[in-house]
Amino acid sequence: MSPNQLAYEEKKREFGLKIIELQKMIETFEIDHSLENLSSITSVSPSLYSLLLNDKEISVEEVEHALAEINEEEIKKYKTRAKAEKDFQFIFKKFSVLKKNDIFGFNTEIEELEEEIILIHNAIGFFNFNEKNTIIHKKVSNHQGSFDDFDDDEGL
Repeated sequence: MSPNQLAYEEKKREFGLKIIELQKMIETFEIDHSLENLSSITSVSPSLYSLLLNDKEISVEEVEHALAEINEEEIKKYKTRAKAEKDFQFIFKKFSVLKKNDIFGFNTEIEELEEEIILIHNAIGFFNFNEKNTIIHKKVSNHQGSFDDFDDDEGL
């Protein structure tokens, strides 16, 4: 084998190891976070959303009002979902980079990973505060546009 072929085979082997690492991360995620439980979280109060996400500055009065409206069960559900979403972000980015940089023909493995990513994404869902503060568990069939947003090897 030529030095170029050896270098290519080594990079292909390393890329394959990154796929295996991501598969293990997904398995761990699914052990740590029940997809069924995540899918069952379908709403959250605007008060809780504002408090836990810190998406806007709120006054002391607004914080006190929000706290009065929130019960412990809702906080527990939201923390469960927020932790899963945070854990998923790293997995999603890592997958995006792998998918974009696959020049080695790992099509089957990438497709299998994408199916898992879509299942997790759908289970976590996303907030839709225009419709009674619901969490949408949309059936996503392709993340192509989102995956292409990552163009570096950071996180690999």
